[in-house]
Amino acid sequence: MDSATIHAAVEEDLRDRETWENKQADLYKARYRGLRRTNPPWPGASDINWPLVDTIIGKLAPHYVGQLYATELLASFVAEPGTDGTPALATSAAQWFDYKLKHQSNFEREILFVVNWQLMLGRPVLKVVWDTDAKRIRFVAIEPARIIVPPSTADLWEADRITHVMTFSPDAYRRMPNFRTDDEFVASITGRGTDSEERPDRAVTEARVQREGITYGSADEIVVWETWVQTADGWEVHTYSPVRPSDPVRNMYRHPYSHGRPPFADFPNEMTEPRWEAPRGIAEIVLPYQAQLTKLLNEKNDALTLYNRPLFQSSVDADTTTFPLWTSGRPSVQVTAKFG
Repeated sequence: MDSATIHAAVEEDLRDRETWENKQADLYKARYRGLRRTNPPWPGASDINWPLVDTIIGKLAPHYVGQLYATELLASFVAEPGTDGTPALATSAAQWFDYKLKHQSNFEREILFVVNWQLMLGRPVLKVVWDTDAKRIRFVAIEPARIIVPPSTADLWEADRITHVMTFSPDAYRRMPNFRTDDEFVASITGRGTDSEERPDRAVTEARVQREGITYGSADEIVVWETWVQTADGWEVHTYSPVRPSDPVRNMYRHPYSHGRPPFADFPNEMTEPRWEAPRGIAEIVLPYQAQLTKLLNEKNDALTLYNRPLFQSSVDADTTTFPLWTSGRPSVQVTAKFG
């Protein structure tokens, strides 16, 4: 199966999730930009956001992260029956494994992103690979929008294909081992790409699916799709650019790990339906309440503005009347008042 055929299938997956993808974008805006007033009552009226989503995530995230650094180890080991393994050796292995992951990898940094996206959006993914240069395990936190799977997917290990959307600067791309790095090819896949490749279906393809950051990058970015395809002979990995899918970024290779499963682990925030897009994050659950609180706060500020400013002013001079102020039965001072 060539990369162009796989690319067409992934594009179908991308189009099928359009509603979910638009919802994810709205949730991002609700948290980081806030719910802004579309029609303020006057210029300069109150337009602030009640950060309910951000507040709840800020309270929950430390609890999740704290579990990783509690007294318990990340994993426990049991000696295989019939071997010379002892409970003490199993305990030492668990402590060694815990130390390696927490203190000699980028696990601590990446898990913070996973926790944030899990609470906010519902289902992030953690990619676990072996860094051949550093000779250590490496973790890559992937936000939900950058993992593309068929709509029928319930479990990553059973998916027909898994596409990881990766973004590079041109210089970072050239540093990747086994990637095609000749100048003409790099220029043709940077940003929206170039028209150097004759593809009669290009206009049709671009009209069907276009997502900035997913199918193409900005002027100085390169988007690469790494698609894991499950076949009868195991997993195949196809790496290519969505702006030039017929020319692979690197040659296809087979699953490099002996366990036979794709190196992805997902973290659903809830289990409600056996669908990949079913889990909801905090943002989707509490967004109606944030909208209500934001509306209440803005209208309260509007009321304060009106109450503390003069609403009406007279355009003519007011009449002046002087009357005595009586104190203990006799007038003491004269008070002048204007009536209008």
